[in-house]
Amino acid sequence: MNLKSTITVFFLLSCLFSFGQESFQKGYFKDENGIKNEVFIKNLNLDNNPNSIDYKSDLSEEEISLSLSEFTEFGIYNQVKFIKKVVDIDRSSEKVNDLSISKNAEFEKDTIVLKVLVEGAGNLYSYRNNSLKRYFYNVAGNDIEQLVYKMYKTPSNKIATNSRYKQQLFNNLNCEIFTASKLNSIEYKEKSLIGFFKKYNECKDSEFKVYKTKTKKGIQLTIRPGIYQSSLSIDNSNSIFSTVDYGDYTGFRLGLELEKSIGTQKKFSLILEPTYQNYNKEESVITSEVSGGILFTEIKYSSLEIPIGLRYYVNFGEKSRIFLNAGPVVDVDLGSSYDVRRTNSSSFPLEHEFTTAINAMGGIGYLYNDKLSVELRYQTERNIFGSKPLSSEYKSLSFIIGYRLFNL
Repeated sequence: MNLKSTITVFFLLSCLFSFGQESFQKGYFKDENGIKNEVFIKNLNLDNNPNSIDYKSDLSEEEISLSLSEFTEFGIYNQVKFIKKVVDIDRSSEKVNDLSISKNAEFEKDTIVLKVLVEGAGNLYSYRNNSLKRYFYNVAGNDIEQLVYKMYKTPSNKIATNSRYKQQLFNNLNCEIFTASKLNSIEYKEKSLIGFFKKYNECKDSEFKVYKTKTKKGIQLTIRPGIYQSSLSIDNSNSIFSTVDYGDYTGFRLGLELEKSIGTQKKFSLILEPTYQNYNKEESVITSEVSGGILFTEIKYSSLEIPIGLRYYVNFGEKSRIFLNAGPVVDVDLGSSYDVRRTNSSSFPLEHEFTTAINAMGGIGYLYNDKLSVELRYQTERNIFGSKPLSSEYKSLSFIIGYRLFNL
């Protein structure tokens, strides 16, 4: 079995094993009697507030599902916390064509799961269900109430807003540090409201905790050495010789990856990875077109590959992530050469020109603790020559090790 086959089999088996393991993270839930259960909770989709959870008491055990009626609270340690409450909620649409003509909130009582954003003397919660986004609060153990913000249509068919949440904050969470202009500047947005509740708890000299999803800012820089196995064949459109197959070549590659997360869930990112690689091989060609009947060819190909792609992550536990990436590769020549010589060592003139080429790449990898990674990457064929009579097919399979250095 050659290197390419060995790498492929080993890596695919590893990834298949990883994909077979669901993403469960250390957490807890409280049942209807308030009893706390330490469990492993299946990775949550935070686009909407969950109405059920899946968990395992131990990672080796079967998965169990809990419906809304079977828990009062649950959380994943150091990440998120949710509580179940009966509240009055206004579900008025914010779509322009569906706006209510009533200025006042149109409450209905419902049992919902709230995400805890700030916990202290003053508590802030959020509720999201598709396009519906509402914020709730309570103070000193009082009932949880919705912070009211509502878009509506006036009798003249104009769009107006009811921003009663500002008055609610002024009436119930006032402190000497808050001026009227400060309260009026608070937006009905998560970042703005969290900032207000933090300042309120600080003003009240209260211990508090902010449950906010941490997103890495900036661009992550990763050094990525590795080995690759590539193959090259060169076609000649004139009659001197037709095709030369140079076969497999094993080499060392060195890349420097820049990665920028997009979105709030850290599932997608953009990648750019300038990488040095080369291919050096010799091959003889039998031909009746020259004296001696043999031509000796030597290819010295080196380039800077620049993959530009999209990466998608799947979480598998607190520290493990599988990723997939794909995108185009821009290949910039770094002074390559192609020599053809006769048996007497004299040069055989053959017109050729190396060029910037574009092909595609796809990879699957594993990231541990946001630091160490391995990846198996395949690149499709590309032509490294820019004009006739020569054309080529160059492709490669790489095994890459990555180490994240820091954020720029």
